[in-house]
Order: sequence, then C-alpha cells, then structure tokens
Amino acid sequence: MGAIGRTLKIVSLIGFIIAVLVSVFGFLALRDANDFKERLPVEPNIFLLVDGGNILAGAKNMMHESNPEAVTEEEMAVYQQLLDNRDYKNLLGRNYKVFIVYTKAFGSTADAEIGDTGYTKDLILESLSSESVRDVIIEKAIKETIIPKGLEDVARAQIEGSMPSEQELRTMMFMLLLGAAAEEQGSVFLINEYKAGNIDIYPETILFKFIGMVPESIIENIASGESA
Repeated sequence: MGAIGRTLKIVSLIGFIIAVLVSVFGFLALRDANDFKERLPVEPNIFLLVDGGNILAGAKNMMHESNPEAVTEEEMAVYQQLLDNRDYKNLLGRNYKVFIVYTKAFGSTADAEIGDTGYTKDLILESLSSESVRDVIIEKAIKETIIPKGLEDVARAQIEGSMPSEQELRTMMFMLLLGAAAEEQGSVFLINEYKAGNIDIYPETILFKFIGMVPESIIENIASGESA
C-alpha cells in the first residue's frame, strides 16, 4: 500500500473515532439536558447578577412554579465572600445550579421601556449599581409626579412606606432584565450569553461543555426557528 493509501486509511480511522466520540458525547449531553429540564423547575437554584466582581442582585428558585425568592442581605454577604474566594463548591451548597449572570450579558438588550413598568434597561442597571434601588425609584417617582411645593418629603415617605424591601426590589429589577432579554432573544439567550462568557453556570456539566462546542450557526437556526 502506497503512502497515499496509508494516509487515507489513517484519515478514515480518525474520522470514525471522532464520529463515535461525538455520538457518545452527544448522547451524554442529551441525557444531561433531560436531567436539567426536569430538575431546574423543582430543585433549589440561585441566579446572581454580578458587575465588576460585585453581586448586585440575586434570585432563588428561578423557573419554579412559585415566584422566585429574593436573596436576603445576609445571604448576599455570604455569597459575595464565597465569590471573592472563588469558592464555587460552597457557593453551590445544596443548590442544583448556580447561574452567575454578568451585566454585560444585557449589552445587546434594547434600552426601551420594559413592559409597562416605566423602567428601561439602563435605568435598572443604574439603580442596581447604586447603594439604594429604593432611593433611585423614589426620586424617579417624585420627578414624574406633580406634587405641591413643600410636600415632597411627605410624598417620599408615603412612597417608601408602600415599597418592597431593598433586596426584594433588587430581585424584581433583575427579573425584569432577564425577562426583557428572553423576550428579545427567546430561550437561546442563556445559550448565547453562556457561549460568549457572559454567564457562568456551576457545576458545568457535560450539557454545557457540549453547548460550548456547538457552532454559532446552529444557535442562530434555533433562534430563527423559535421566531418563525
């Protein structure tokens, strides 16, 4: 057998090995995908919004039938310390998954009013980056309301008394961002931003390793199929 024949045989063998590996890997990824689909809506999970290493907001048990829960101030402090130490094992704890969503994940989200809330993407990010989301929202309401001169403080106190807690507001704002992004991109938002490195998922099981290998063209086909 000549050199060309031997080369073709080697290429064919490599091709066969790759095909087998893809088949096995794909099967395992499919099994992991089914596990993800079944467990995420029922098992504990955490979504954290992070900017510059700082946790701005958090939500527990996203995608459950009940409304997501706000991450408390005490929990936020613990998560921040674990994140600073890159202690992802303890950050995961008893949760099924931890999703770390960086603010740059919303870079392509349109800066338009989200629903009928009166809030835009930039305003939400501005409020979450501030020390007090409550103060930003209150001042916005004061500016947009005709209030008799001298009664601003009274109005401010009334608004503040009817508002959720700071942590609950942060969770609500985070959910508005996620909702706006999902509305624009569909369910591929998570995949697109994960592939772009704008979302980290722990533990990173075989499903997400497989997603990282999927060509962008396939993701685009999925997106176009959803919008059709």
